[in-house]
Amino acid sequence: MSRSRTWYLSIAVLVAAGCGRLGYDPAGTDPAVDAGVPPDPPDASDVTSPPDATPAPDAYLDPNRWWNVAWPSRHKLIIDTTELTEKLYDVPVLVYLDDTRVDFNAIDAAGADLRFVAADGATELDYSLAMWEPTLASVVWVRLPIVEPDQENYIWMYYGNPTAVTSENPSRVWKNNYAGVWHLDEITDGADRADQTAVGNTLSDPSAGVSADFGVVGASAYFHQQEQDLPLTRTDDTQQFLDMDSAFTLEAWVNGERSDRDMPIINKRSDPSDISYELRRKTGGVLELVVSFDCDTIVSVAGTSLVDDGRWHYVAGVYDGGALNLYFDGRPEAALELDPAVVDLPLCNSTAPFDIGGCTTTSALFEGGVDEVRVSKVARSPAWLKFQYLATIDQVLDYGATEVLLE
Repeated sequence: MSRSRTWYLSIAVLVAAGCGRLGYDPAGTDPAVDAGVPPDPPDASDVTSPPDATPAPDAYLDPNRWWNVAWPSRHKLIIDTTELTEKLYDVPVLVYLDDTRVDFNAIDAAGADLRFVAADGATELDYSLAMWEPTLASVVWVRLPIVEPDQENYIWMYYGNPTAVTSENPSRVWKNNYAGVWHLDEITDGADRADQTAVGNTLSDPSAGVSADFGVVGASAYFHQQEQDLPLTRTDDTQQFLDMDSAFTLEAWVNGERSDRDMPIINKRSDPSDISYELRRKTGGVLELVVSFDCDTIVSVAGTSLVDDGRWHYVAGVYDGGALNLYFDGRPEAALELDPAVVDLPLCNSTAPFDIGGCTTTSALFEGGVDEVRVSKVARSPAWLKFQYLATIDQVLDYGATEVLLE
């Protein structure tokens, strides 16, 4: 597991696209979590001395202990559950690959032969290639069916089948109550931003001014407040499942610039009074979650940590049916318990558009980078959000040595 590695995973893509800004991806210090029940380890008799290779394979292994003999190479990815306090189900984890962890010469040039298998040695796991750059580094999202504390948790990564075709399936990775997931890694200015879920909440760029920049995972979206770039938006007559029922979670990675005004990150509002919800950088540089009940009662909670200090930060706002909660870099930041009379009111579902990076109908615009935005129709737990933070900064997985099938 890397404890201080800095990842600039989009350099080749962005330089080719003419982008010149450099983002910062923080390195965490906490470990945390992930999934599966291990099979029996191989007997010592299965192991012989490895041949020369780069990276060198750790062992030749018996095909009876192999998922599929058409995939001759694999790695064991061990998941650190030291700080995990609850089981997590259908949780995404980010797999970072570079030439210190895997021999890209043994993998299909486009990553088509990658497969991820649960610890039972049989169950294929859903995955999605977030970025594939073998000359630099590559990243893959994998959905883990279960992550358990106080267990040995690991998965397998297989490759090396020259005839394999890709089986990646982004919508299966992001299927656990997500209303929208946007990587914001499109490198063409003005391009639509794809939703990775099966819902299909693609965002448009009305001003064609939101540019690509270095992000936390590959490229990100950069918003130019001074140039009056409109936010990425989904209008009310086409958005799906972005109205909330009883609980929800808003997540993003942000690297905001200093400003003397409020800067919306994720919102559904048309003016200060016509609002459903908003996660924003408040005047003064701190995080704030605003929620409207019955389209009349507006409540909010603000944190204390700065989101405009020149670094990337993972921020989340959660309404859990009784309180508003803010999270900053995977830790609880602030909470507001609501009066029962407010909780009894329905959440407001405004006719305003859903926006990222500003508010379409007002002058409130974000200045800076936004990456990896997610909206969920459930309240994510503190353990879930901490796991997502640590997974994104490469603090969850230990990467085992190459293992090669016994011929």
